[in-house]
Amino acid sequence: MKLQIKGKSFKLGEAEKTVLIDMLQEQVLLLKEKNKRLEKRLRALEGRVNKNSSNSSKPPSSDMDKPKRTVLSHLCIKCYNA
Repeated sequence: MKLQIKGKSFKLGEAEKTVLIDMLQEQVLLLKEKNKRLEKRLRALEGRVNKNSSNSSKPPSSDMDKPKRTVLSHLCIKCYNA
């Protein structure tokens, strides 16, 4: 088996192949663990972003997307203030 790093080829013996495979398997395990942690964090952050005053104890003023005022609501406010 030949290993190529930055354009250079290296011929690997059986012992080197075994070491390389073990290192790669360890790296895969570490990446899987990191991926699980990041997925868990993502779910938690998405849960926080998706909360608003209608599905949590947060006050309405903390909602990011506030309902848009319609022309009718502006007219009603003017009528009551007149």
